[in-house]
Amino acid sequence: MENRMYRWLHGVYWISFSVCHGYITYYLTRFGYSPAQVGTLAAVSGIVAAFVQVWLGKLADRPGRWNWKRLIMLCSAAGFVCMMLVLAGGRKWLVGISYGVFMVCVHAMLPLVNAACFYYRSRGIDVNFGPARGVGSLVYASFSFVMGYLTAWFGTVPVALSGAADMAALWFLTSRMPMYEDAADPAPDVKAAEKDRAAEKNPGAEKGQSAEKDQSVEKDHAGEQAGDQGSSAGNILSGISAFIRKYPSFMMMIAGLTLLMSFHNSAATYMLQIVENIGGNNRHLGTALSLCAFFELPVMFGYSYLSRRFKPETMLKFCGMMYIVRAGILLSAKTIPIVYLAQMTQLVTFALYASASVYYTDDSVEPQDAVTGQAVMSNVETVGAVIGSFAGGQLLQAGGVRLMLGTMVIVTAAGAALMLLSGRRNLKY
Repeated sequence: MENRMYRWLHGVYWISFSVCHGYITYYLTRFGYSPAQVGTLAAVSGIVAAFVQVWLGKLADRPGRWNWKRLIMLCSAAGFVCMMLVLAGGRKWLVGISYGVFMVCVHAMLPLVNAACFYYRSRGIDVNFGPARGVGSLVYASFSFVMGYLTAWFGTVPVALSGAADMAALWFLTSRMPMYEDAADPAPDVKAAEKDRAAEKNPGAEKGQSAEKDQSVEKDHAGEQAGDQGSSAGNILSGISAFIRKYPSFMMMIAGLTLLMSFHNSAATYMLQIVENIGGNNRHLGTALSLCAFFELPVMFGYSYLSRRFKPETMLKFCGMMYIVRAGILLSAKTIPIVYLAQMTQLVTFALYASASVYYTDDSVEPQDAVTGQAVMSNVETVGAVIGSFAGGQLLQAGGVRLMLGTMVIVTAAGAALMLLSGRRNLKY
């Protein structure tokens, strides 16, 4: 049951991603916003979401009432209110702010949706992330394709209406997902198993590390007591800083992926301008977005096969190289079919990133940092959306589509280089 419900969770969630990224430019430009203003709004929303994501991740990692399920329900309820305000229309500034807060809510839920998979897996329940993410891609593709026609026929209303309906469906579905309070903290068992594996590989290291581990436990216990007495926000910020220092190679990979997602989000946010630049329209926009999602499916559903042959780190580095190819194709596109060809490379770019990044994170951080690690990885898309939306909008206004895409080719190459340079020092296996 959990596996089936988790697949539907992804399906419902990724509709909201299409609303907040695929159609934001279309929607807000109809309310009088320029592409640069849309980019600024999306960037500000992304900055806020980046902090909210990590904050919610730390909150979910701490024992208490705010687990991933309740936080998703809270965010989806807030997103529903925002979309109802957008649907009501009214003043330009209110529509823009409501759409921006909706984006924050959607991004804030991403690490929580991903963490739900490992919550069930840590309790011995067979939940497979790849097929679930594949369902998300399939629903995203179908929704984007249909929305391209609906906006051509009915204008902006279907975008906001579908966003509100999706948030309501997400709240209801999440509320039905089971929680197991009797196994609230699997970390000790997981850490014990890892300790046994490490002892088998290097028995002599066990004694040398025992004193350090005892001191670490004492410090963690003292930190928990201080957390109960001190400022929650201050402790969370301190924990984020400690996380960054603890996993330097992981953070280098994060930096590289963030640059890749800057190109990815710039292309997605301004795809309408890209297709209009070569004679396209709303229907071509819907088709281009749906092609991306359809070409994710083979990797999403076949990731378990790929994972037996390639490490997550290897797949991420390969996808970085392929993103350079994708950016080059999009830059050279002079007809709609070439844009479609660039979108088809989703198979070896975003599809690999979306699947491998979750498992790479699980391999790279310790169990007690699991949700925080997923939140930091989710920040890749959020911060990438900030850079891509803001820089893309400014470049688009300053020099048009060609300048924007040309700059993003350079950004993509820099990101791929950082990924290739990232090491394996943090990996557990």
